[in-house]
Amino acid sequence: MLARDVEETLRFYQGVLEFPLTEIFENRDYKGSNHFFFDIGHDKRLAFFDFPGLGVGPYAEVLGGLHHIALSRSPP
Repeated sequence: MLARDVEETLRFYQGVLEFPLTEIFENRDYKGSNHFFFDIGHDKRLAFFDFPGLGVGPYAEVLGGLHHIALSRSPP
């Protein structure tokens, strides 16, 4: 997944959904980019990249593109 804002993504997935951040490191393929992972349970991880300065433009639906993800979670 792509993260528009790393701090905002961390606040949501850690703070709201309570998914622990398990790893974060610099993306070796794009200088200044981070690759980070959340533990979403059942030995599964959700991974994000941020690409500061890349300028990917507004979201557009494309065939084969990722439109959404679905996660189930028990209420806290």
